[in-house]
Amino acid sequence: YESGLPGRYGIDLSQDKVIDFAVNRMLMTIGVDEKLTYWLTEFVMHKIGEEKSWNIRNELKSFAKELFKDQLNLQLQNEDLITMESIQKLIKIKKDFWNTLIAKAQLFQQISESAGATIDDFYYRETGFYSFIKTILSQTLPTDLGLGKRTNHAYETGVLFGKNANPYLLNDQALQQDLFEVFKDLVQTYRLLLKNYISANAILEQLYQAAIIRYLNRYIREYRNEYQVLLMSDIGPILYQFIASSDAPFIYEKAGNRYRNFLIDEFQDTSS
Repeated sequence: YESGLPGRYGIDLSQDKVIDFAVNRMLMTIGVDEKLTYWLTEFVMHKIGEEKSWNIRNELKSFAKELFKDQLNLQLQNEDLITMESIQKLIKIKKDFWNTLIAKAQLFQQISESAGATIDDFYYRETGFYSFIKTILSQTLPTDLGLGKRTNHAYETGVLFGKNANPYLLNDQALQQDLFEVFKDLVQTYRLLLKNYISANAILEQLYQAAIIRYLNRYIREYRNEYQVLLMSDIGPILYQFIASSDAPFIYEKAGNRYRNFLIDEFQDTSS
């Protein structure tokens, strides 16, 4: 009675069925809802840029499961933190990171190639510092985000060519100096910008998730209305509304008026 819901409302215990409904309705709305299409497109491009195996339907189902957690309810009330402008600023940080590093790596490659140097001339060849150059050119991060022992050695010593490199390369001090200056600039820039890049990437992941979750929440509300049901995750917030504004605990008041004694069985089986 206190909830204001019609008596015909029931409780739906099937979380998976609700999630499937919300995800299917979201996918059907792509191309119709402009903002939703924007968020999903940006999210897909973000995942493609990460070059990790993923499935859009499974990702959306994973996001929808978050809606059944009590602590998410209050966060959904504030939509001001997620804007297209904030997304674009973070995307720019990522683009600037790669554009800057790739330009420096390409400059190193151009100077070395114009001098006739090949990967066999560099210190430790393909397993040396040049592997870092190739990693940047392929727009990927080193596995552990670090430079590696041999890249650090080249940066600290300035030794770029191996002992078996062509003699004319070993004798060209001006070439070695030019290459080292470009390489040193690349390493320093990588170290300087990496933290902001990682932060922007992590924040983007969370913002995309938060924006998409809000749309999923809308479709779950539609499920409630269409099927006239409450979900188990709705019970806590409804009871809280009664308890928060009542002098006496709501459950105690209602149950105490009807029962003289209580038997609590399997007390440990409580919902988290």
